[in-house]
Amino acid sequence: MLTLLTALALQTAAQAQEADAPPSNVVIEEEPIEAGPAELGLGVILGAPTGLSLGYRPSSQSHIVNVGLAWNIPQQRVHAHIDYLRTVYVLIDPNGPDLTFPFNVGVGARFQSWDGNGNQAGIGVRLPLQLTMVPKYHPFDVFLEFVPVLLLYPETKARLDGALGARYFFG
Repeated sequence: MLTLLTALALQTAAQAQEADAPPSNVVIEEEPIEAGPAELGLGVILGAPTGLSLGYRPSSQSHIVNVGLAWNIPQQRVHAHIDYLRTVYVLIDPNGPDLTFPFNVGVGARFQSWDGNGNQAGIGVRLPLQLTMVPKYHPFDVFLEFVPVLLLYPETKARLDGALGARYFFG
């Protein structure tokens, strides 16, 4: 009787674990994987701001440094930013093509120049959230970022930046 109750308890626990598991076609990794482009990347960003994107990704793939030099179209200003991003999750579809989708969060700084209407230059803190598509065997990535910004100078206020970008990696 004790053996039967133990077997029944183990079967029930296994079924409960299967019910709580994510779908079998998607794997969520908490640690970054060794795949995709490495070293220095150059590309474009489209949105607010629109311009050039430079990325440095060491071969560990667990973090990236992004630099942007762009034109903020709505505000008619030169925009520059630098962000440090850390990969917190990597989404993988084992049944799909050789793509990974790192989700990155980070912190950075933003500078905007004076505009033609007499508005002062601005300095702020960026908190980027970025989802990247990284092909395993090709040296490029495509990313979508949503960036809350806290402007610190000339006045304190909140803003949003957002962009779609792509970079080709060398090295």
